[in-house]
Amino acid sequence: MIEIYYGDGKGKTTAAAGLAIRSAGHGIPVCFIQFLKDGSSGEVRVLKQLPGVTVRTGEHFYGFLSQMSPEQRQICRQDAARLLAGAGRYTQGKGRRVLILDEVLTAQDRGIVEERDLLNVLERTGPDAELVLTGCNPSKEILDRADYCTQMIKRAHPFDRGIRAREGIEY
Repeated sequence: MIEIYYGDGKGKTTAAAGLAIRSAGHGIPVCFIQFLKDGSSGEVRVLKQLPGVTVRTGEHFYGFLSQMSPEQRQICRQDAARLLAGAGRYTQGKGRRVLILDEVLTAQDRGIVEERDLLNVLERTGPDAELVLTGCNPSKEILDRADYCTQMIKRAHPFDRGIRAREGIEY
């Protein structure tokens, strides 16, 4: 099955991490791949400690896309292509498993991941794999392939009042 958690609201990564914990608790292998993040969030720190959970992030992290130089964006694209290629290999084969592609939808929306490459991973996902995509602005074609689709909508956020992200709450 394909699950999508998307939108501008808080909780997409946390929801995906919760599914990873649930699956690992039942002995189902999990691969949690983060795009556009450095792997330092509280969820990822815990996931890295769990048996049966593999966490992968890009080799380079430059912060927000809007602040990256063209060279940094290109390196980010190369990292993302490597991560997505590994994800494609993980979805094939036999046995139950969970693959979470955290922020891949944002990476695709912002031109870091090619939509055709992401669709290729979706198409190649075996029947025993659970594939979870998170991020912002999924295309209609990706949304149409989802078995579960949850939209997180921001109604209010402390950041809008100038309050910075708080360790342990927002990251």
